[in-house]
Amino acid sequence: MQTLHVNIPVAPLHEGSEIRIADKAVEISIPLTNGSHTIETEPTEIGTFSGSTLNATFTLTYQYDEAQNMITFCGNDFESSEAPCIYTICDSNPQSLLRHTSLGNNAGLLSDQPWNQFIGDTPELNTAFKQAVQTANNLIIAHAIENGLNVRVRTAPPVLSEEEVQQMIEMDSANVDANFIQMSIADQTILINQTLKSTWGGTVKFKVNENFANVIGSTGDPTIGGKSWLQLWTIQFGTPTCCTSLNTRGFVCGTYLVGGHIITGTKASVVPVGSNSVYIMPICAGHNSNDSIYMSAVIYQDGIWLNNYQQ
Repeated sequence: MQTLHVNIPVAPLHEGSEIRIADKAVEISIPLTNGSHTIETEPTEIGTFSGSTLNATFTLTYQYDEAQNMITFCGNDFESSEAPCIYTICDSNPQSLLRHTSLGNNAGLLSDQPWNQFIGDTPELNTAFKQAVQTANNLIIAHAIENGLNVRVRTAPPVLSEEEVQQMIEMDSANVDANFIQMSIADQTILINQTLKSTWGGTVKFKVNENFANVIGSTGDPTIGGKSWLQLWTIQFGTPTCCTSLNTRGFVCGTYLVGGHIITGTKASVVPVGSNSVYIMPICAGHNSNDSIYMSAVIYQDGIWLNNYQQ
């Protein structure tokens, strides 16, 4: 069984009249076994507060799929009970337990506990713990990528402006539903952002040359036309200049690109409605219309991860 070992921060350097926190780092071990896992580091002494010892642990929830060589983490902008966090506790009072996340929210903030009160009244320290969680999470994600894993990151969906929505529609105007066209620009924007919220899983980073194939029967996803996903990919990652699987295995790619619905592996197939294993990558129209071949992440490794496919 492979295990990832990463050195991560669990506390930021901070000193004051009643507090001393050292710049502490620990090693977190992440076993790559199938399923969903929550792990935490051993309590580490990070300093003192009003003469009492402060301890910290780092907690990480992740999912691993050996068949897809895929590990899934929460991103730093994703609000969830499963988000990575640092727990701090003052040993003089177990009720002082605080949860620090990458978004800076402290679940369990109790106004009558000195340590909790101090955090609430010291925004710079609160921000420093938030940044420590972000740094730790970024190091873990980067280490997984460096070790050849495909990495999914749960992120908040982008919020599209009216202008961006209109650009998406113009890219594939022939396939846009007539009822949608009759809506006001403001209502179109609201609908598209609602759709993104329900279908956006996050992003994926494939290892270099990872094999993937078409999803058969994906033309109807999303409602405004499959090609509009290319604009969404562009908003997230920048404008693609060529097919992700450019000229692999003798296939000659054209210059017209689409946002292709793909799955990992070497065989195109129908994917069940509600699947969480469909991705969007920029591919040429030739690859998109040929289900008898497979592709590889040669040019681009970043993709959009869809949640609840076709729902």
